[in-house]
Amino acid sequence: PNLESQVAALSEWFDQHLNPGGITPAAGPDDLPRYFREIHANALASSLSRALATGSGEVWQTVRRNRRAKRLDAIRAAVDAVGAPAQATAEATAMVLRLSGADASWPLHDSYGLPLERIPDVIAHTVELIIRDLRTHVTGDTPT
Repeated sequence: PNLESQVAALSEWFDQHLNPGGITPAAGPDDLPRYFREIHANALASSLSRALATGSGEVWQTVRRNRRAKRLDAIRAAVDAVGAPAQATAEATAMVLRLSGADASWPLHDSYGLPLERIPDVIAHTVELIIRDLRTHVTGDTPT
């Protein structure tokens, strides 16, 4: 009946096309790399993700934000579960959330030349490093 419902229906179709088995939200900090590897491998396997990840329409961005809310909340909870101080947690959360969509993976190929098949592992490894560093705020250890 309206543009918003049409974009919402398209996003549902897109999710089913991009992630036919569904998306399992991150279950905690140690599960974040698996989650990021999975979502980026799926996103990069579909040419549609490039168009939709960079879509700038206000309606699309609202629908995208709403359909990803549960997964983003799981990411926030996983980072928070590390138990680091508030500022370090907020900074880590911001970076990890920034890596959570196809809009993070496509530029790694287009602008920086990374092969598509390597991007999910590179992003997952980056998330591992962020979580490892965040844990040093709890343990007092020096990052390795």
